[in-house]
Amino acid sequence: MAKTKKTSDSVKDDSFGEALRGFVKKVPFWVKISAISLVALIAILGAAGSVVAYSYSNKVFPKTSLLGQNLGGQTLVSAETQVDQLSNQIASTPLTFSYNEMTSTLSLSELNVEVDSSSIKQAISNNQGAYDYLKPIYWYDFFRPKALSFQAKTDEESIKAKIYESFKFPDTPTDANLKIENGQIAISEEKIGQIISVTDILEAINKIALTATPQELALSTQESLPVIRTQLASETKSTIEAAVKPIKLQADGFSYTIPASDQINWIDVSAGDNKFDWTYNKDKIAVYLESIKGKLNRGMVQRVIMQETGAVSKEGSIGRSVDINDLAQKVYETITETPSDTPVVNFSFRIIQITDKIIGPGYIAGMFPGKYIDVNLKKQVLYLMNGTTMEAEFRVSTGKWSMQTPIGTYTITKKDPRAYSATYKLYMPYWMSFIGNKYGVHELPEWPGGMKEGESHLGTPVSHGCIRLGIGSAKTVYDWTEIGTPINIHKD
Repeated sequence: MAKTKKTSDSVKDDSFGEALRGFVKKVPFWVKISAISLVALIAILGAAGSVVAYSYSNKVFPKTSLLGQNLGGQTLVSAETQVDQLSNQIASTPLTFSYNEMTSTLSLSELNVEVDSSSIKQAISNNQGAYDYLKPIYWYDFFRPKALSFQAKTDEESIKAKIYESFKFPDTPTDANLKIENGQIAISEEKIGQIISVTDILEAINKIALTATPQELALSTQESLPVIRTQLASETKSTIEAAVKPIKLQADGFSYTIPASDQINWIDVSAGDNKFDWTYNKDKIAVYLESIKGKLNRGMVQRVIMQETGAVSKEGSIGRSVDINDLAQKVYETITETPSDTPVVNFSFRIIQITDKIIGPGYIAGMFPGKYIDVNLKKQVLYLMNGTTMEAEFRVSTGKWSMQTPIGTYTITKKDPRAYSATYKLYMPYWMSFIGNKYGVHELPEWPGGMKEGESHLGTPVSHGCIRLGIGSAKTVYDWTEIGTPINIHKD
């Protein structure tokens, strides 16, 4: 059976071959030549296309240009270098703006405009497969003209900010304002904002990106008006100045007039909804009254009485003082609740009655109602006083002529049973300071070796400025004195 099948297949092959040879014999000669030529042409074109495609595998396709410069046939490295150069050229191309009579020239890079070269480099690269040249689309892209152009990436807000900075005009309006300065009402003028239209600017930037040629542009702006105008500020200033009147303070036959100009500093001004609000500030009134209390108050002058004879050597006078906060409240109520063209504020002084200062033989009595220390530099004596009573007296040694004990009234600020002077390298028992750590009352000093200054110096000014007491008397004064006790030092 197998032998029979093989014989049958051979017969079929021979029959097909005979049929094909018969068909070829019947085909006209010119058709045979044409077919052979076509096959040959396709083979030639395929070979040529392969050669061309290979030669352009690392080059830019023909008829490719950028800003009128031909890139076709260049290697990709060379073309990309040229793209970067043109990109930098565009970035540095100037755009000149004009506004009124001012001009300003800024390059695209100064306007923070990004010239996109990456898309150009992508467009000129040939990312083709090994056999893409066999596709018609390859040769369509190969032969068609390609005029490439840059795209400018812009940030409108950044562009506007650069222009506002260049021309120094405000992009937003500023309201007029009122400010109180040194008793004057100062007006801050309104400023009109200018809103820039970016449409024309973007068009000019795109022209530069397409042509790499400088452009000129007259800026188009629109005014942005403030809410609070200068006229309103001026009207409010006039209203305030007209409302403020001189104020008369009077009490018990005393009077004092506060001029209107001094009152301007009492006022607080704030901007509201298209208006200014202004009010008097009570705290500022109190500060002002505190500054002039020397013109309102009067100190009490003590009556001076000689202790030995009882004679009055100097007549005293009563003093007066005013409660500043209470007076400020009265002034505030007068000018806010009952305004008048001639405002008057009635108030009362606190009367300070006369006290006596008794002058004794060497000491001054009655300087304070309680305990105090009185030191007579001329007599070299320290007195312990209690009001008008002299309780004890002690000989002292005060500062020598080149380092004199300071005259005046002070307060005992610190006590130390055994202070040490690093300056003079000695101890000062029963130390009581009255001016920092420099001046004080203390016992005769002693040195670390045990030597002590002799009491023969008492009654003679030989100290470095302190007030030295003898042994025993220093402890008495130390125990009698409390921190805060006044000390009065005088010459006679």
